[in-house]
Amino acid sequence: MQRYSNSKIGTYESCPRKYKFNYIDKIELPEAPEGIEAFLGLRAHETLEQLYKDQKRGKVLTLAETLEYYKSLWDKKWNSNVRIVRKGYKPEHYYESGIKQLTDYYERYKPFNQTYTLGTEVRIYFDLDKEGNYKIVGYVDRLSHDGKGRYEIHDYKTSQVSMTQKQADESRQLALYQIYVEDNYKDAKEIVLIWHFLLDNREVTSKRSKQDIASLKKELLASIKQIEADNEFKPQESKLCDWCEFAEICPAKKHGIELEKKEKNEYLKDSGLVLVGKYANLYEEKEKIEAKVEAVEAEIDKLKEAIIAFAKKKDMSVVQGKEYRVSVKIEDKPHFPAKAEEGRDELEEVIRKIGKWDEVSDLSTTLLLKDYLKWDDDIIKKIKKYLTKVHKETVGKPVVGKEEED
Repeated sequence: MQRYSNSKIGTYESCPRKYKFNYIDKIELPEAPEGIEAFLGLRAHETLEQLYKDQKRGKVLTLAETLEYYKSLWDKKWNSNVRIVRKGYKPEHYYESGIKQLTDYYERYKPFNQTYTLGTEVRIYFDLDKEGNYKIVGYVDRLSHDGKGRYEIHDYKTSQVSMTQKQADESRQLALYQIYVEDNYKDAKEIVLIWHFLLDNREVTSKRSKQDIASLKKELLASIKQIEADNEFKPQESKLCDWCEFAEICPAKKHGIELEKKEKNEYLKDSGLVLVGKYANLYEEKEKIEAKVEAVEAEIDKLKEAIIAFAKKKDMSVVQGKEYRVSVKIEDKPHFPAKAEEGRDELEEVIRKIGKWDEVSDLSTTLLLKDYLKWDDDIIKKIKKYLTKVHKETVGKPVVGKEEED
């Protein structure tokens, strides 16, 4: 039995190598400083958790009591390791932002009796597949219901940017929690996913149909099977690399980090640096030559058009030059509709009916590699025996990698 969470699967989707470092190799790194944005987010979550716990017990905290609880958490858990990256900002800026966010939320939803709170920080745990091979785990910020079959899954966000409606409708995390609600609360007639963006004092809601949930399960199982079939876990570079705790051991980043740590004299002697410099220079020369070739080919195409027009006008099959001659063929060649061309589907149906499909059909290996993991397990086993690996070694096009100096 394997356990997966939305964040675990998301890690693989953003970078397979980070997934390997984190969940397979389980590499332990020195504890990284906590960003103040995360610190603020945790304190806001804890304050709202306490607010609804007390409300459930029949005690509605006043706004002053709520903010005092937030202040006590901030003072108790603040430490010198909390990191502030944004220039010109101090801890009090973030603290006051938390005060405003919680005040806006309190004034909007008091006395917090719109629904009955079933729980806060609710741990979810359910089978993704019928066989019970894959478990999904996670936590719901708050789960509530109205007593009439409407269930609400709430999530609090203190991030700078809130979701668009389209992003909410495509978001996976709360939709996963809906599966848990459907499995455990049989009286649920309606399930609403609600994001509270505290900084903007904004609420975004979304719903998922049974078809949406079925598709989500299928996509997740395909993603999990892709993870389990992967034995390379190649790094996938993106903007997220700047915040990755594994950058110093990542194949895509470690050489650049090594160079940054070297003195200038050492830096210039690095053999990798020298090799890439030579490679980039030659590649640039090659591109200049190829650009000239493209220009020549474009001119050749124009001349071909002119020669064909001349030959058609003069009814000629050979056009003579001073030293050279060229033949011109103008013919109607037989052609069957290719994929995506009109009539292709009808042609395929005819070929099947006459029993000749096996003789003329073609197989797109690109589509096969992309889709086979979405099929049933017994089909995957049959397909996998034909799956082999081809060893390839390539060098990509050089790109500018030096960062601008401040």
